[in-house]
Amino acid sequence: MQELDLEELYKSSKHRSAYKRASVAVVVAVLASIAWLALSFYKVITLRKESTELKSESARFSDLISKRKLEYDELEKQLKDKLQLTDTLASLLDVSPEGNSDAAKADRKEAKVQYFSKDIKPEALAALRQFGFLLEDKKPQSDIATSNPIWFGKHVSLDDVRLVAYVLFKSKFKIDFIKPFPRSSGDDNLIQIGALGKSTSNSSWTLEQIAGIKRYMDVDVTWLSGVWEGTAYQMTSNQTWMVKLEVQGGKYLVDYPTLKCEGEWTLLKKSTTTINFREKLTRGTDICEDNGYVIIKKIGPSQIQFNYTNPNGNIVTSSAVLNHTR
Repeated sequence: MQELDLEELYKSSKHRSAYKRASVAVVVAVLASIAWLALSFYKVITLRKESTELKSESARFSDLISKRKLEYDELEKQLKDKLQLTDTLASLLDVSPEGNSDAAKADRKEAKVQYFSKDIKPEALAALRQFGFLLEDKKPQSDIATSNPIWFGKHVSLDDVRLVAYVLFKSKFKIDFIKPFPRSSGDDNLIQIGALGKSTSNSSWTLEQIAGIKRYMDVDVTWLSGVWEGTAYQMTSNQTWMVKLEVQGGKYLVDYPTLKCEGEWTLLKKSTTTINFREKLTRGTDICEDNGYVIIKKIGPSQIQFNYTNPNGNIVTSSAVLNHTR
């Protein structure tokens, strides 16, 4: 009986040990599951937080990209405007051969420049003289106040007005405005810098405004329309040759039948009495000089003066009087 009790006690002890081990295993498994769930929950919260931060960062970068895009578009527009400005001012910045050639200087001597303003600097006057302008000092000797407009006559080339304004601008001269004279009374070939009296302008002209000057009066060059013919004289060789100019529909076609050369003129600048061209030959480049300059001046209702200048723009090599034939 006692042996049976010991055997049962042993078996019972053995079962309890197995139960304890099983219980410990279950507890460990439960704790591991809880830990895994806690870790997973933490990961989910962390991922959600990171997702929110990434969305916020993405939105911030999207706003930044949009802002940079707007800045880029604005800079591109400014660049385009600057390039357009540069193209417009190119003729002013080019001091050779067209801008500062002997022919251009001689042409500018027909436009007198009077200056009244006390603000104009000596270096600006020196630069205007270098470009060939004839200057006349009209500055008052008394304490009379002066203003800084620029007035110009109807026979003055708009390119010359721009050039005067550009030289003044570069010397820090503050231009009140640029306008043609309100009436013609001997001022047709005059550029006037400044005027007597205190300025009423609250702002000064910018470089962009100078570049974008528009004619307040249309320059009528219809007098050159039609066909013109005449005999040119070659100064370097004492030869003569025929010139035929046909102007129609904005095209300027020239033919030199004696020399077997012909080409087309490109308009450079114009006034009511003078038009400047650049010549490009389409035939006879091996015979005639190419890329020269031509100055046409109106000398009567049916006559024009033709002057040809070499490609360097500093020597008049031939001239002619052309008659309007049809």
